[in-house]
Amino acid sequence: MLEYARSRPGASKIRWILGDSRNAPDHGFDLVVMTGNVAQHIPSPQWEKTLNDLHRIMRSGGMLAFESRNPACRAWESWTTSTTTRSTRHGLISEWSEAVAPDNNGQVLHRTNYHFMDSGETVVQESILTFRDKKTLGYQLQNAGFEIHAVWGDWCRTPFDGTQPIMVFEAAVPTG
Repeated sequence: MLEYARSRPGASKIRWILGDSRNAPDHGFDLVVMTGNVAQHIPSPQWEKTLNDLHRIMRSGGMLAFESRNPACRAWESWTTSTTTRSTRHGLISEWSEAVAPDNNGQVLHRTNYHFMDSGETVVQESILTFRDKKTLGYQLQNAGFEIHAVWGDWCRTPFDGTQPIMVFEAAVPTG
């Protein structure tokens, strides 16, 4: 993904870093963007540590933007359980997903099964996704020292009203 981003017009004006919040320099960033619901892939307490790290590495006035699925929309219920088959360079693959409803911590076990028809092998990929509501994410951001500027219902800045499937947070390191 970074190679693609570096190839885009204007990319030479940006310092691209491969890594995570632990190895970024202090106070060096004006903007941090997390997409692909990455916030949900970071469980607590690592999520809170990540927010603290981001606050540390960002300049005064720096902006953090990220998305997270809205747990009220119960996305896991619509993840396909029906089997689909597709042709790949490895032959035909049959795939299906399963999700276990959230536990008391908002964690959903998401399991994707890949059955390679030619070899008969099945590979299972599991991930844990943490569904945090707006109030929880807001508290965690403020606890890490961020000021919340807005919560949007999409990346086009549609106001969040609680019914959209994602929440896009804009939060800043306070100036001064």
